[in-house]
Amino acid sequence: MNTTELSSYLTEQAMENPAIDIDELGSAAKGSELSDKVEWLSSFGRDRSEQNIAGDDDTLDSPIASRAQVPDVRAYLLSQLLNSDADCETKKVYRYLIGCVDSRGFLSEDWGSVSKKLGVSREEVENCVAVMRSLPPKGICARDVRGCLAAQLGSNKANGVARSIVEKHLEELSRGHYAAIAKALNVTTAAVRSAEKRIKRLYPYPSSAFEGDRSDDSIYVSPDIIISASDEGLNVSLCHPFTPHLRISSFCSELKKSSDDPDVLKYVEERISAAGRLYQNVCKYEETLLSCFGKLARLQSAFFYGRTNAFKPMTLADIADSTGLSVSTVSRAMRGKYIQCSRGVIPAKLFFSAKLEGDSGERSADEAKKYLRQVIDGEDKSAPLSDAQLSDIMTKNGFAISRRTVAKYRDALGIPGTYVRKQS
Repeated sequence: MNTTELSSYLTEQAMENPAIDIDELGSAAKGSELSDKVEWLSSFGRDRSEQNIAGDDDTLDSPIASRAQVPDVRAYLLSQLLNSDADCETKKVYRYLIGCVDSRGFLSEDWGSVSKKLGVSREEVENCVAVMRSLPPKGICARDVRGCLAAQLGSNKANGVARSIVEKHLEELSRGHYAAIAKALNVTTAAVRSAEKRIKRLYPYPSSAFEGDRSDDSIYVSPDIIISASDEGLNVSLCHPFTPHLRISSFCSELKKSSDDPDVLKYVEERISAAGRLYQNVCKYEETLLSCFGKLARLQSAFFYGRTNAFKPMTLADIADSTGLSVSTVSRAMRGKYIQCSRGVIPAKLFFSAKLEGDSGERSADEAKKYLRQVIDGEDKSAPLSDAQLSDIMTKNGFAISRRTVAKYRDALGIPGTYVRKQS
């Protein structure tokens, strides 16, 4: 649940429960005459079931998902580039190019035509495009699906087969022509199928990397967290904290003291109790957000201080381990959230990438796969290494991964097992 959803949820609860008072809602109940209020409360029958107020963090995540607001690709690019230190001329080029980006996140203009329209050099246009494409998520502002997929695969040798398929055989892959692709690339069909799995894990459109994939232009992003850097350190705060504005209605407190009607007293006590539970859950929710995003800020401090444009490899488990929360709780805390920082407004999910499955510090899964391929390429072909032996070698060289993970990475690289490697 993001800030917008929580605000709507609390508004609904305040309208249903007269014991909940929120500053922004005003105090219409307080202005009512006592007798009118007692009559209104009494009209609720004894069989009225108690509203199910949040009992844990799952309930606060329950409002209809369609309320969530997602970022438009162009709005995201504007927040990233127009807040930069670029000169006015460069920002003019950025603004024009961003206007050319379609709802899927593609930019397919002819650079020569753009340079003529704006009266700038083609080189300047290409430099601006390069900066736009360097932003997360990978593949943003690519020309087409192929470009988006290729950007995610990168230049890593481990993704060589997948990249060749994306560049030359994507249509054949969609038709399941594995044998033809294998023959053209001089690899096994197993390698092609393995590459297909890798490709299917990628997003086809840059906009898919955000929360949802909307084609409309009327999208507004309300940030949830503010992360600011100063000489004293990183400061993490909520954009719109709710707990300072929540309290028990003074009218209900007074009514509890003044009324002699047992039905009214019972109902008021139930409402006050429900309001108290809601307040406690909102407190817990906000504490969880601050804890999770505080750890995220520390792990990504180089990015927030402007020392790098790249994110440090990080998983939800990294946040969970240091906060004492479960991975599922961290996932809910991060889901649909946006961070406001000096770089603009960034979806929290962009900070999380595939990381090495094991205790290997900052080294990513891609680095591990690259090294694994190097080890296998250099093995004695007459006596190839087993997965257990490969695991030992990887661990000794800074990649602490299990035998099972070795097998998983080997499969992703399209490298067969020991028996097949020995036969070939």
